[in-house]
Amino acid sequence: MVLSRFVSSVTPSATLEFNKKALELARSGEDVVKFTAGEPDFPTPRPIVDAAIKALNEGKTKYTNAAGIDELRKAIALKLQKENNMTYSPEEIVVANGGKQAIYNVLKALLNVGDEVIIISPAWVSYEAQILLCGGVPVIVQADVERDFIPEIGEIESSITDKTKAIMINSPNNPTGAIYPESFLGELADLCIKEDLFVISDEVYEKLVFDASHLSIASMNGMKERSAVINAFSKTYAMTGWRVGYSATSTKLAREISKIQSHLTSNVNTMAQYAP
Repeated sequence: MVLSRFVSSVTPSATLEFNKKALELARSGEDVVKFTAGEPDFPTPRPIVDAAIKALNEGKTKYTNAAGIDELRKAIALKLQKENNMTYSPEEIVVANGGKQAIYNVLKALLNVGDEVIIISPAWVSYEAQILLCGGVPVIVQADVERDFIPEIGEIESSITDKTKAIMINSPNNPTGAIYPESFLGELADLCIKEDLFVISDEVYEKLVFDASHLSIASMNGMKERSAVINAFSKTYAMTGWRVGYSATSTKLAREISKIQSHLTSNVNTMAQYAP
């Protein structure tokens, strides 16, 4: 039997493989300090746990809208407005099974076979794998330590071809910790408008910034309609195992993302949606 070439082109997540080994060592009594999965070392805050228990006790255990419950999508839209100066309606928010699925949903909705997606390296391992799983082609642009891992706009521009569909950015960055300054994001926004490129902006580490303010490229002029903002509750609220993330996009793209999710998972775990 010949298996899918898309699946054969990727390997399991190295992060999760190392994390599995670390957990095995810890269970055997070893004193382990994990530098594997991006996971806070404190438990999920009690009010979040209590909210999920309350939802269970109230019988909130049935299917929900594939895009997520209205209460959560309204709260996310309010958060984006108050904290990020971005206006999204609840209909433009799709709640996903973590930031990881939110990214995959966007890629699946965007890519045709052979479409290229630029990735700034060093990068999280799943970007390349997800692009390949969707039939796309990852194009790597290196960001050097000498420039604090801020890529050169010229190098990004020279990587663009007639097959380039999108660029993936991650700020604050995993694994480098780099925070892209407003000047770089402005230049990138201008380039994307000029070349008609879409931006997938992974902002899951937004709150783990201690000496700078977070800025989303989607808040810049002309960028909302050509951006997908990805975020999750995993890192900020120590909810890695709850698997609740989201994408914020145009209404048109949100409909397609919701359609994909309706066939893959139906909806995110119902009681978990009432917890954040």
